[in-house]
Amino acid sequence: MIKTNKNLLWIILLLQLFACSSTGVGFIAGGGIDGTGLGSGSISSFGSIFVNDIEYDTDNAEIFINGEVGSIEQLKLGMYVDVFGPQDVATATGTAKRVEYRDILRGPIKYINEDASFIRLLGLGVRLSDKTQIYGVESAQALKVGDVIRISSSALTAAPSSDVEVSFLEYLPQAPEQRLVIGALVNLDTRAKTFFIGGQRFTYTQASHLPTTLENHMLVEVLARTNPTPGALLVDEIKEVVPTPLAANSFVQIDGRITRYQSIDDFDVQYRPARLSASLTASLEKPLKEGIVVYITGYSNDEGIIIIDSLKTSDIPPPLQDMNQSMLRTAGPLLHINAPNKINIFGVNGLLTDNTVYIDVGGNQNYGFADLRTGAYHGMSGKFNPAGEFEIWALHRLVFSPPERRQLQGPFAVIDSANQQLQVLGVDVISAAETTYFDVSALNDFKLSPPGPPLLAPKETEINAAAFFNQLKALPNHILFATGKGEGGTLVAKELILLPFKIPLKP
Repeated sequence: MIKTNKNLLWIILLLQLFACSSTGVGFIAGGGIDGTGLGSGSISSFGSIFVNDIEYDTDNAEIFINGEVGSIEQLKLGMYVDVFGPQDVATATGTAKRVEYRDILRGPIKYINEDASFIRLLGLGVRLSDKTQIYGVESAQALKVGDVIRISSSALTAAPSSDVEVSFLEYLPQAPEQRLVIGALVNLDTRAKTFFIGGQRFTYTQASHLPTTLENHMLVEVLARTNPTPGALLVDEIKEVVPTPLAANSFVQIDGRITRYQSIDDFDVQYRPARLSASLTASLEKPLKEGIVVYITGYSNDEGIIIIDSLKTSDIPPPLQDMNQSMLRTAGPLLHINAPNKINIFGVNGLLTDNTVYIDVGGNQNYGFADLRTGAYHGMSGKFNPAGEFEIWALHRLVFSPPERRQLQGPFAVIDSANQQLQVLGVDVISAAETTYFDVSALNDFKLSPPGPPLLAPKETEINAAAFFNQLKALPNHILFATGKGEGGTLVAKELILLPFKIPLKP
């Protein structure tokens, strides 16, 4: 009779589990299975609870909800939790000694798109999917602007272009006024008393409670409120959040994000220090960076650092952007800054809100209202609010754009068809001998480029000036894109493109 080697079976199972890894494969060795362990991920089912396909017995587990003692009944599907206790990968079972859950965001919805796949709150993008567990309402489509929600997901990162991928969302009809954010602060400026979490700027000039010291990459819970000056939330209270330490030789499974990255020997996964094992370093195929989603297994060493033996990565989808939120655009030098919330770019007035995203394409993450300078080349995109104002969705500092180039995109008015003159967003646009005209209004698959680069229309959609202005008269509520050279407050058009998109005209 052949005697089964349990360790061999366990190794084979792990190799099969991670065979599809795009960044290298390793296998776990050591004694962590029979000792302590950590499993971090979303609750996928209840039996006791299932996290990362491990069923944990919770009969004798301590439960903590937002730092306070709780009960197993408070846990819900989709909640992102840390589960501490021994686990056996071979049988996919474990015994939970401690389960910790924290909301990652809580606050009012500032924007929700038509199919409720994208929400903005606290200056951050929230991405929903068919896997998101919804509570408090029948569906996400029942939510509206102003509703207060709390969400759970893997960690926030400093990258402002990354949307939060939500596993759990709950509507809170009786919610506190204060907003809540949990994340690692970055770009700390102790003189200006500002920092960032997840791309959102905070100012703590009026905070009533602070830790003894604040440091970059410190994990904190922030209670804040809307600031009358756009571009930052006003902090009321900051509490340091200290992750429960890992005992030496703890087996670790984390389905989460890289929250800090310096090198393969110095980075954090879900705010916990980690580094790659020597064998995995040799086989790594894709570079690691902050913000990417990873599934790791490994062991903690005597210092509590996770030594990663197996790793899978998943690229974060590009940020969602509702079409109506970016239909109005202009690009050119920033002409005026009218505090506290108005700017003018190439003759177009824009309204900044606490929902405006500030992005420096040159890579400076510490960028917001206080960093705006007249003369710097910017692009802004947004929509008309009910008052008819251009409400800015995103403001980009476009450091590589030619200073003489201008762009306008929005509803138009024909001023003089005989002389081929018009207005876009209230700015005069004139044609010239070198102007080319395109009509893509009938194309169903035409895509807008990101803010900054000019649109490219198919060559076969080029038409002459007379036909173009006739189309403008026939389609008055469509959107027009114009690019060219600025002469004073006028745009001398190089290209005019009639787009297939239409929005209600400005009131």
